Amino acid sequence: MTETLHSPTLRDVLYYGYDPGCSDAGLPHAVEAAARQDHLSAPYDSLVSTVQSAFQSAVDAELRTHDAERHVVPLSSGLDSRAILATLLDHPAVDRSDVQTVTFGTPGTWDFELGPQVADAAGVANRTVDLRPGSFDWSIESLRAFARTQSRPIRMFEGYVNDAVSRAVDIEDAVHWIGYLGGPTTGKDISETPHDSWEAAVAEFVEHGHYTSLEPPGHEPRRAIPSEPYLPQSAMAFPNQLSFAHRQQCYIRPVVVGDGPCCTPFAHPEWLEVILNVPRRHRANRAVLTDAMVDSYPELFALPTDASAGYPLSVGESRRKIRRGGHLLIDSLAETLGRSYTHPDTNYLNFARAFREAGELRRTAEELIEHLQERELPAGVNPGAIWERHQDGSDRSRDIKVLCSLELYLSEHEEAAVGADSAPRQGRPS
Repeated sequence: MTETLHSPTLRDVLYYGYDPGCSDAGLPHAVEAAARQDHLSAPYDSLVSTVQSAFQSAVDAELRTHDAERHVVPLSSGLDSRAILATLLDHPAVDRSDVQTVTFGTPGTWDFELGPQVADAAGVANRTVDLRPGSFDWSIESLRAFARTQSRPIRMFEGYVNDAVSRAVDIEDAVHWIGYLGGPTTGKDISETPHDSWEAAVAEFVEHGHYTSLEPPGHEPRRAIPSEPYLPQSAMAFPNQLSFAHRQQCYIRPVVVGDGPCCTPFAHPEWLEVILNVPRRHRANRAVLTDAMVDSYPELFALPTDASAGYPLSVGESRRKIRRGGHLLIDSLAETLGRSYTHPDTNYLNFARAFREAGELRRTAEELIEHLQERELPAGVNPGAIWERHQDGSDRSRDIKVLCSLELYLSEHEEAAVGADSAPRQGRPS
């Protein structure tokens, strides 16, 4: 029987935007095994060399595992995909002509503008995919087809984009290279001083993980989180355990890792066994990864990146803060004045604008919201009212994305539960 919006799992989805207690929740074996090893103790320059070698070994191991002739690298404005591309091109078995990069987003965002610069500097082909309605297929039929392939409620819009982009560059005998686990392994969210208790780490995870403005009465957002840590703090900081075990496994992986041939060097044991045992002071703020890649591939890592507010990494922190502050100020003013503004650090596209402006994505979202409104909903969850408030200027785009995702999941899995003898569906009746 299909779950309803009153089930604890789907109440979690209404809160987090995903199910943190999914069937894959828990520390991956390779992560746990690596974290239980002795921490590395060596001069910093030696650690940088060790990190360089570890990532090269992980890429080499993935190449040997998949034995592909062609390679597709989704290229963002960040460091992880750039590290994959640079290391892949440095491998003697890989020819530049066999590497295809793809960038996606909307014009004016760093993902859309900076990725092609990296591809050009690397001397590889690039394809850009514009996600704006009118340039990309946001039809309800295509989203429903994607939802039917998902066994759990995920953030369908984001997952659909990744799946559609991979299909857009479907090359025979090609393997896709994904930066899954890049951020948490390299120290993107690591502070030099960890929480001193599991309870404090869980409280922060629950607070920061509240993705929507929705919170059904009686919901306990900690229910899917274990009461005890997976590992001692000495092996891995508590916030990182929560990220690996819940956010990465249940949110990030289903969205960014597809079903086809896929290489994930940041998740490979050869990488994990080194990077997870580098002292946290060197991983904090991604210091050791940045130094390792700048040293190995200075040309590519001299280009602008979102990790440096759209500047090259060589630009000082004060200029980065000024630029970030300027964009935040413009964003705030635009919201106050009721104007639309797309921050250059926007991932995918400006959903808040797309849900308001005439076009296919708005029509799709509105239809999904209307169908969800017909369901028996938890108290305080009113999709129609949320949609109207968004049209009136209050940004409720996160709520809308999650509500649409749930409607896609519920409707398509109700359909699947009818039975194998049911006729193929041509569209949900009004």
